[in-house]
Amino acid sequence: MTKICVLLLLISLLFPAFSNLMANTNVSDKDSVNTTQTHQLNLPKYFYKRFEGTTNNEINIVMNLIRRNNLLTGSYYYVANGKPIIFNFKSRITNNGRFYLAEYSGQYDIENIPEISGEFSGEFINDHSIVGTWKSPQSAIKYHFELVESYPAGSVRLNLKNYAKNYYYKNRKAAAINFIFTQLYDYLDKKTEDSINYGIAYSFIKNCSFQDSSKSLTSFESVMDNFVKQYKGDEIDTTSLSDYFRKWENYYSNIVLFNSNNILAIENIDYFDCGGAHSSANYIYQNFNVLTGRTITLSELLKPNFKELLDRIGWYRFYETYNNQDPPAYKIDEFHLNDNFSISKLGLTFKFEEYEISSYSFGAPEVFIPYSDMKDLIKPDGLLAQFIK
Repeated sequence: MTKICVLLLLISLLFPAFSNLMANTNVSDKDSVNTTQTHQLNLPKYFYKRFEGTTNNEINIVMNLIRRNNLLTGSYYYVANGKPIIFNFKSRITNNGRFYLAEYSGQYDIENIPEISGEFSGEFINDHSIVGTWKSPQSAIKYHFELVESYPAGSVRLNLKNYAKNYYYKNRKAAAINFIFTQLYDYLDKKTEDSINYGIAYSFIKNCSFQDSSKSLTSFESVMDNFVKQYKGDEIDTTSLSDYFRKWENYYSNIVLFNSNNILAIENIDYFDCGGAHSSANYIYQNFNVLTGRTITLSELLKPNFKELLDRIGWYRFYETYNNQDPPAYKIDEFHLNDNFSISKLGLTFKFEEYEISSYSFGAPEVFIPYSDMKDLIKPDGLLAQFIK
């Protein structure tokens, strides 16, 4: 059941029509939100915005928001806490700037369905400010929020790149591939900007499910062409005498998890459905030092020989997180973290791929390790030292 919910999240993030069908909470241009817009909005259909502000007039938060037509994706965190909270598949926006954000708590209910821990209902009062109400679905608690677009020193501005290709067969869309991802712009150092942008784009190309390993395709156009070529060879050439054919879909996107303190942390998502028994997805974290443009590695954050102790800490946190489910019964010396991690203000998150440590139905589990658990491992002169109190 967990796996199904995760796939619903991915599909809705990437397929606007599906999102419209799935949305149970209505947000329309005629919603009864107090209109406080000071001028005609000029919001692009695709954007990234970083917001800072408060809820309840005193609780500071930072929000990273991406718009793709009527869909919103992203995350936010409390400044006093620092752990990213992801927005789930119901999040969306209308043409006049009213929006709804549903946050995923990271916990599951008794039926293993992801719990919604909070809901933001609000609007853009201008192109750079949002206001509204946060509420808890489990109680009557409601807080007013006000956020303003902000890029302080140590953060970066981002826009979105979009590459797409569709293949039609018998007047019907048979195959679709789409890349939508963030890129730096207007940065103070062009060399650093180019390095990070190349790192993000190259990750999508290299890790694409339809990369041709024999040719090492190096452009989005060549990868998309190879996707259509494989589809035609596997599907159309074998079903040309029939009106039935399977559809293929391959969609790539990313979300911003952290954009502060000279660190940019993102999650790249590769969703693909080739008409088989089930769809699938890959998740790849990337962390960049925005001062140098280089990818951040664990070895430059943690002291030498950190691996064994970090694995033990991860084992305890793994079973603490999934104690109400049925993960594999790894012994403490059998559990090993991978190198797929993201940085936040509070700690490191490690994510496993499908099948990496469990069955398909268990999805892509993640382990969050707060810095307080591993403070003895953190290099005193490394990037994480600034988060240790």
